Amino acid sequence: MKRFLLVTVLVIACLSGCSNRYDDDAIQVYLDATEELKNSESLHLDVSGGIFADEKKEMRSAKINLSSDMILTDKPQIAVDIDVSAVGVALGEIAFYVKDNTFYMNFLDNKSKISFQNYLDQIGALDIEKNSVFDAKADAESVKKVFKEFKFEDKDAGIIAFTFDLSIFDSLYETMGNSAQTKYVIKSYTGTMKVKNNQITELNFDLTIDYEGKSYPIVFTISLSEQNQVKDIKFPSFKDYKEQSTQPDATADLLGDEEFGL
Repeated sequence: MKRFLLVTVLVIACLSGCSNRYDDDAIQVYLDATEELKNSESLHLDVSGGIFADEKKEMRSAKINLSSDMILTDKPQIAVDIDVSAVGVALGEIAFYVKDNTFYMNFLDNKSKISFQNYLDQIGALDIEKNSVFDAKADAESVKKVFKEFKFEDKDAGIIAFTFDLSIFDSLYETMGNSAQTKYVIKSYTGTMKVKNNQITELNFDLTIDYEGKSYPIVFTISLSEQNQVKDIKFPSFKDYKEQSTQPDATADLLGDEEFGL
C-alpha cells in the first residue's frame, strides 16, 4: 500500500511538473508585447554582455556594449555603435548604419557601403524572419516549439522566465559549417524578459557554448526604450565609405578578412 501511494505521488508530481512548464498567461503577454514591438515605428536599443573563459564566470575574455537608434518605417534609418574588448584590450571602432536604402559599415576603420536590399538578400533575412517565433503567424503553439519552459517568474513585475528548446539550433550548426575540427554546441540557454505596459523593456540571456571541447558561458542584456519616440538620428557624412561588390561574398567583404576566435 505504501509503495502504491509513493508511486501515485511521484506520478502526480511528474504530471504537475510537466504541466507547469508553460504559463498560458505569460505566453499571451509575450505575444501581445511582440505584436506591439513589430508595429513600433522607432525605438532605442542597448545591449551589454560578455563571454567568460571559465564556467564559474570569473574570467571575462570578451566584453561588448552596443547602442542603437532605429526608425522602422518604409524607409528605415538605423545607427548602431559597438564597443568590443577582448582580454581587456579594446578593439577599434565598429559601427553600422542604414540610411537612404544604403547599408554602411565601419569595421575597424574599414568603411564600406552597399545597397541595403542587397545586404538583406545576402544574409538571408527573409528566411530568418520566416523561421522566427516573432513571425506574424506566431501563436502559443509556435512559442512552445521554441521554448521548453515559458512562465512567469514574477507576474506582478511582469517578469517571464524561459528556457530554449536547444533542438531549434540544429540547423544553425549546419549553416555555420560545424565540423569535427571546429565543433561548437549550445549546451544551455535560459533567460528572462520584462514586459511593462504591453512593451518588452528588457531581455536577459544566459547561455553556455562548448567550443572544441571547452565551455564558454555568455551573458547579455538587451534593454528597449523610447518605443515610438525616436524622431531623428545623427549620421556621419559617409563621404569616405567605399562602394562594395554586390556579389554573394560582399557581406564577408564588409566584415573584413580578420578572424576572431575565442
